[in-house]
Amino acid sequence: MAEPTSTTAASVSLAVLLIGVLGPTAGPWIAIIAGACGGVLWPLSGADTPTGWAALMLATRCVGTSIVLTGIIAGYIERTYQVPINESLAGVALIISALGNGWRPIFAGVGDLLRATVPGGRGK
Repeated sequence: MAEPTSTTAASVSLAVLLIGVLGPTAGPWIAIIAGACGGVLWPLSGADTPTGWAALMLATRCVGTSIVLTGIIAGYIERTYQVPINESLAGVALIISALGNGWRPIFAGVGDLLRATVPGGRGK
C-alpha cells in the first residue's frame, strides 16, 4: 500500500511556511550566536577550567551576556555612527563574548560614572 502524500506535502508546506515567516527573524539571531561562539574561544583558551563542566559554564555565561547586550550596543552604534544594525551584530557579539570575565571592571566604571553624575552621589 502506498504512503499517503498529503502528510508529506503538508509537512513540506509547513516547513516552507515557517522558513518564510521565521527566516528574516532567524538571520540576526544566527549572526549574534555565531559571533558570540567565535568570541568565546578567547576566554576559553586563557581560562583555568579544571573540568569540561566549568568550561561549558564559562562559554554559556559569555554567550548569554553577548546575546543580551549585542542588540543594545549595536543599536547605539547604529544611532551614533550610522552603521546599519544588521552589519554590526556579529562583530559586536564577538567582542562582547571575547571580553569573557572582563565585564566586572567595565560595570564598576559605569557605576562610578553614574554615581559621579547623580547629585548627592559618592562622586567627586
